[in-house]
Amino acid sequence: MRSIFSSVNPTVFFASSALILLFSLYGSIFQRHAAVTFQTIQGFFITSFGWFYMLVVSLFFLFIIILAITPSGRIKLGPDDSKPDYSYGSWFAMLFSAGMGIGLMYFGVAEPLMHYASPPAGDGFTADAAREALKITMFHWGFHAWAIYIVVGLSLAYFVFRHDLPMTIRSSLYPVLKERIHGKWGDTIDIFALLSTLFGVATSLGIGVMQVNAGLNYLFGVEITTGVQVGLISGITLIATISVVAGLDKGIKRISEFNLILAIALLVFVLLAGPTISLLNTLIQNIGMYLSSFIGMSFQLYAYEPTPWMGSWTLFYWAWWISWAPFVGMFIARISRGRTIREFILGVLLVPTGFTFLWFTFFGNGALFAEISSGTTLLSDAVSTSMPTAVFTYLQQLPWTSFTSVLATLLVVTFFVTSSDSGSLVIDMISSGGAKNPPVWQRVFWAMTEGIVAAILLIAGGLTALQTAAITSALPFAVIMLVICYSLVRALRVDVAETELRRRAKLLTGAEGTGEWGTGSVLGGTGGAAKTVGTGHANEVIGTDRVGGKSAGAGVAGMAGPAHTHWKTRLQAIMRYHRKPELQSYIKRVVRPAMKQVSRYAKELNLESDLQISQETNCLSIQVGDGDPFTYEVRLKKYSSPSYSDMPKTESFYRAEVYLMDKPMDYDVAGYTGQQLAQDIFQHLEKHVQSAPH
Repeated sequence: MRSIFSSVNPTVFFASSALILLFSLYGSIFQRHAAVTFQTIQGFFITSFGWFYMLVVSLFFLFIIILAITPSGRIKLGPDDSKPDYSYGSWFAMLFSAGMGIGLMYFGVAEPLMHYASPPAGDGFTADAAREALKITMFHWGFHAWAIYIVVGLSLAYFVFRHDLPMTIRSSLYPVLKERIHGKWGDTIDIFALLSTLFGVATSLGIGVMQVNAGLNYLFGVEITTGVQVGLISGITLIATISVVAGLDKGIKRISEFNLILAIALLVFVLLAGPTISLLNTLIQNIGMYLSSFIGMSFQLYAYEPTPWMGSWTLFYWAWWISWAPFVGMFIARISRGRTIREFILGVLLVPTGFTFLWFTFFGNGALFAEISSGTTLLSDAVSTSMPTAVFTYLQQLPWTSFTSVLATLLVVTFFVTSSDSGSLVIDMISSGGAKNPPVWQRVFWAMTEGIVAAILLIAGGLTALQTAAITSALPFAVIMLVICYSLVRALRVDVAETELRRRAKLLTGAEGTGEWGTGSVLGGTGGAAKTVGTGHANEVIGTDRVGGKSAGAGVAGMAGPAHTHWKTRLQAIMRYHRKPELQSYIKRVVRPAMKQVSRYAKELNLESDLQISQETNCLSIQVGDGDPFTYEVRLKKYSSPSYSDMPKTESFYRAEVYLMDKPMDYDVAGYTGQQLAQDIFQHLEKHVQSAPH
């Protein structure tokens, strides 16, 4: 039993499972009471926290735009030389399928028609109501939704791929919580994220299965009942389980690409079979209306004319997107390694949103045109009777109805599968502490759990229960997301400064010249940090503290080595592969005395009260100052044996790498003398003090 659960984080896994079990028992045993409770909770959250949802979602959008246009946008989600894992085509397909595919099928026709018939203000069934209907729909599915996903996804991708932290929500808060992310604070955050993800996905699965049932009813006369829907959940969840067991590349990626092809095919058919020119005209006008009213709609709460419409629509959507943020955010982070922050933000914000605008214009406006031209309310009446049947009712107005209805039903099923298996993969990673490839039994467990929760929500209260689950689970995570934004800003501020320093250092790399130290050259150190080596100065340094033989470290600015040997010492450093015991001894013999030297100097500058030297396993660090402290760490980092070395292929080697304020500097100090290491610390400390705000 112990080996079965060795892959999970016990606190997160068992606490989350227990809470989900209690919820499931309550919803299934006390169905009527649960339905009343869900309605009451939904009303309370909408009345009391509507302002909060509207405010934070607008702040999230502003936050990502600022990141995209500032120097932070140039930073890569991974090492500076990393390349994207997936092509643009595969990347966009997985973004779209995981993000909101089921919702587009469910609301693509229904939402514009419902706003047209019952707008939040003014009379329905008018030209103004039609214009407002599409503007409101695009607002709900536009930039705000993807901004929410970007906040979580960007933060995770940054800390996981650039700082080597686990693929779990707690990693996004490392600059704030530090090592406490590995304790109860981190566990609590991951529990909230797991529950939010599960209820958000379950909401989508419940909505999706309603539409599958509607499609089967239209095609084959299958009865629309809760029992049938629970049966459909069981069957489709089984397919999703098979997909998630197959893995990201074989399962989720292929199905995502397949359902994107289906979606494009259906979209093109609706455009060509409908009033093509009118649809293209309204597309341009809809985008213009959306952009021109963007700010006003972002803060519209109908405070002077309260209406329950806000809770049923805008606030539900904002809460739904937030509840989906851990799921979609972690998933898009998982597939976005190697992209820059600017590329990530623009790609995730613009491409799915652009496709969404096409979808709602071609389906929504197409349905509106059909209703207006017929002079009846046939489609609006059908939607008010059963929202899941809306898309099938509209397809009846176009040619090849049976074929397109089959295609639409298949598309809902594939969206159901990609949502379920993507959600299961994400929940697996959260419950296992960030493992990127969790065990198969966990994937099966969470895929089945999502289906069970979706079925219970349907039984306990239908759409109201689904909406309540999303709204309730979103509130605590919205607060966590605000802290994530602050945490990301703190980390990026340091990263931007250090990236600029490294950029300038690279410009100097290899540049020959003369100066204070005589003839010399500026060389990268063991891992690429720029350091001056030259001749003609009295304080020439030949390493005496070293790891295994001659010093492998290049000189540091202000220290000189023989000009005719500088390339030899650098090559020696590159080709030297250290075992762990060697570097542990080096840290003890060289690094610690050097940091003590810096400590004594700091005391002379009256910094003794702000100075800390701490030692952990395979890591030694020194910290100066508080508020905005300077931290210099030497950590042992493990690497696989390269193909060109004479090491056994199964053996690993280690590097003693420098981290500044938890940011890897990508160079190795193994072989530096104590004097060279102290000088390196002083140089970085000086830059930190000079760049700090005064």
